[in-house]
Amino acid sequence: MGIKFEDLNPCESSIKIDNKEFKLRKFDLIAQVWALNYFSTKENKDGMLVLAERLRNNNDAEAILTVAWHLLKRKTYFTDYETFVEKIDNSGGWIKIMEILLAVVETLGVSQPQLAEFQEDLELKKSLAAEA
Repeated sequence: MGIKFEDLNPCESSIKIDNKEFKLRKFDLIAQVWALNYFSTKENKDGMLVLAERLRNNNDAEAILTVAWHLLKRKTYFTDYETFVEKIDNSGGWIKIMEILLAVVETLGVSQPQLAEFQEDLELKKSLAAEA
C-alpha cells in the first residue's frame, strides 16, 4: 500500500474494549516527535521510519499497542499499560489487535481508499486466523 504525504489527514479514531468506546487522538506533530524518540534505534535514529516499518508488517503487536496507548485519550479505565494489554488479550487477542491497528492507521490520516485496501487485508487475515 503506497501512502502519499499529501493524502494524510490525521483524525481521531476510536477502539472498543470491554464494550466501552475509547477515543484515540490524532497522530499529530506531538505524537510524531514522541515516535521519533521512542522508536529510534542505534541502526535508525528516525523513529517514524522504524515505526512505519513495524506497522507495515501488521504483526508487531507491541508497536501497535504502544502507539494506541500513547494516543489513548482516557487512560483512567486502565491502571497501566500492562492492564491495557491484558484487557485487549481478554477481548479478542490478535483479532482485537488488528482492529486497533486499523484505528491507529486512521489516526495517521490515511486516505479512505487506502484504508479500504488496508481493511480488506485485515479481513483476510481475520478469516485466516479463524480457520487456523
